[in-house]
Amino acid sequence: MMSFYVGAMFAYLGGMALLLIAGSEFSVIFSACLLILSAIGVIAKRYKPVRLAETVFFLLGVILLSFQQEPCATVFDGYIDRYVELEGVVCEMPDEYDDYNSYIISLEKLVYLGEEKNIDEKIRITSEASLDVGNRAAFRGFIKTISAPDNSTEFDYRTYYKIKGITHKMHAEETELIDDRAFLLSPQYMSEYIKSRIGMAVDEFYSNDDAAMLKAVLLGNRTTFSKDFQKTLVRTSALRFLYPSYLHMFLLISLCQLIFTIIRPKYRERATVAAIFVFVLLNADFITFVRAGVLYLVDLFYRRLRGFSHYPDTISVVITASLIAEPLLIYNSGFVMSVIIGILLHLFRYPLASCFKKFIKNPYARTMLAICIIGTVGLAPLSAYFFNGMPLYSIIFTFVYTPLTVLLIITAPITLLLHELFGTASVVGLVTEGIIGLMKNLPEMAALLPGHYITLAKTSMLGFAILITICCALKLAVDYRVKEPIFKVTLSCVGLLMIAYTVIAFSDFGKLAVTFVNVGQGDAAIVEVKGKSTVLIDGGGGTADNEYNIGDEVYLPYLSSKGYNNIDLAIVSHCHRDHCEGIISAIESLDVHTVMLSDTAENNEYRDKVIAAAEANGTEILYVSAGDKLEFNSGLNIDVLYPQKAAVLDEENDYSLGLKLDYNGTALFFGGDMTEEAEEQILGRVGEIDVVKVSHHGSKTSSSAEFVAETSPDYAVISVGADNMYGHPAERVVNEYVNSGARVLRTDLMNDIVLKSEGGGKISAAWYGEELRWQ
Repeated sequence: MMSFYVGAMFAYLGGMALLLIAGSEFSVIFSACLLILSAIGVIAKRYKPVRLAETVFFLLGVILLSFQQEPCATVFDGYIDRYVELEGVVCEMPDEYDDYNSYIISLEKLVYLGEEKNIDEKIRITSEASLDVGNRAAFRGFIKTISAPDNSTEFDYRTYYKIKGITHKMHAEETELIDDRAFLLSPQYMSEYIKSRIGMAVDEFYSNDDAAMLKAVLLGNRTTFSKDFQKTLVRTSALRFLYPSYLHMFLLISLCQLIFTIIRPKYRERATVAAIFVFVLLNADFITFVRAGVLYLVDLFYRRLRGFSHYPDTISVVITASLIAEPLLIYNSGFVMSVIIGILLHLFRYPLASCFKKFIKNPYARTMLAICIIGTVGLAPLSAYFFNGMPLYSIIFTFVYTPLTVLLIITAPITLLLHELFGTASVVGLVTEGIIGLMKNLPEMAALLPGHYITLAKTSMLGFAILITICCALKLAVDYRVKEPIFKVTLSCVGLLMIAYTVIAFSDFGKLAVTFVNVGQGDAAIVEVKGKSTVLIDGGGGTADNEYNIGDEVYLPYLSSKGYNNIDLAIVSHCHRDHCEGIISAIESLDVHTVMLSDTAENNEYRDKVIAAAEANGTEILYVSAGDKLEFNSGLNIDVLYPQKAAVLDEENDYSLGLKLDYNGTALFFGGDMTEEAEEQILGRVGEIDVVKVSHHGSKTSSSAEFVAETSPDYAVISVGADNMYGHPAERVVNEYVNSGARVLRTDLMNDIVLKSEGGGKISAAWYGEELRWQ
């Protein structure tokens, strides 16, 4: 029988889930109707009052999450995009990046046009200056809002920082240290100050990924790993085991029980509670620590109140309280995955283990096998949603990394202390180095195993609704209530949801969809005949002044999250970095059958990289020039209009491929970065086009009046970076297309842009922003 605490948790989570799936308006109306019906049922004595209370929690989940999703007013709202001076204290350990440091600043003062204002807010500031926790400094720069992600697969920094109570940011053009000892007597400052000193000690005696491993395990700072090793840790799931709060809490409780044996029994428990309270207070910025500490305290209170411990009630109270205090935790991947795996293990661990009785006699082995299966299969949808894939051997790290982490937590502080006192750590230091070596080598070894990482399409909200309903049906079946009406209703819901999912999944079969992915100052498009063929045209990349690889960090995750793992053709219009880095990433990570390059082009660094990636991954290379045609079984046709074979050109951008695509009466044109001179050579052959990808990001050197007049597109899509240094797109180019009757769509304003065609040139458009809008 489900207790009230467990029922309240599921009701609260159900309200949140409904809001995420169905939206706020429907959720509020539905939950209000449910509340009224429950109240009537209680009055009519058809329902127990506890059901009314659970309905209240359901409504509470809808309302609180809806309220938190709305933007909140702050003192910064009147200073957006204004140059101001901020003064405050570094209140958290800084994150270190290649070119700058990221600080969380507790502000004390804001100065604008000579007017000074006292404020009590937090803000994220990036600066090239090096500061430490407790430093008071002045920062000068422009106030910006932490915006939503530019596309559906980028990390949502806005929600991440909003959980911390931070909504604005600044890049400090000037930073001035005022006081390097502005240390405030508060638990958070003391905690961060101690952590910074430990971090400095680690950096003094260790370097590179060895130091990063110690910082991750001891301090929770997981941003200092080298880029390649960070990727390996993520793809093997080892990263999430490097700062396990439950292990720190377990060791703290064990240490308290060992030390407090000298205290009289009636004071022993109080001393342990006090130690945990202080420890949680010092680590209040880590929600996992707070949750682990509160879990212990609630469990202790429950035992004192009832005389026994009841895990489901305890964990339900902690989860519900955490989400009431901060509803946006529902977006935190670590919190969500730990909650879901806890629920799944509680519901299905023993029933699943009992299924193996005939094959496995040892009860511990049966339980371990059940945990492995539930951990791997049960978390797959969430792993796909948050990380675009699933580490196949992740459960191994639970049993291998856990003891190694415990040993490192014990030996590392001793090693650092011995280094500080005597300059050497002798045997203990060798043990610590051995543990670090193992923790570095294990993920690299796992990454060599076949299928160590399975790329998965991002789970939709409807898919989650189906999975949740299936879990409910399975639980009812496990409890031998298959004949009860509630089981039949649940099973019917599963069937209806699966029918809806199937209808939606196949509704676009055979239709043309063209996606222009927002990759900043670059080009990246996906042309897909649903269920039949997939073609990539360019994939974005970094700019000359930035080492950030947009192809790796944005384009590839987008492809993976949408399920584009099997690519028929990848086209590189020309081998400039902002067009081809994403194609290189796709070739290296996905199944790309063929890559298409211009047969008329000068060799350069990135052309060599594309060819090398193709040869290393068994991807066929197809060289084309004007006059070549490609026909797909799906009915998609590609005509290569430009450049001529063996042409020698003055302008490097004019080596771009000029491509005309046609499917079921819908025509598209892609011209890379070709200039007006190149456009002149295809006039009379390109003809009228439904969708034009505007060449060279809307530069004034492209899109001549004659070219725009001949193509006369319904849609002109400009792939361009916001506030780019080149001033793209040119006003003349935008006006040319607008005056021709085209609808101009820009990735810098609309983010990801999707065009769908049902044939005959009938096209609908959508873009990713605050909401998906169809025109």
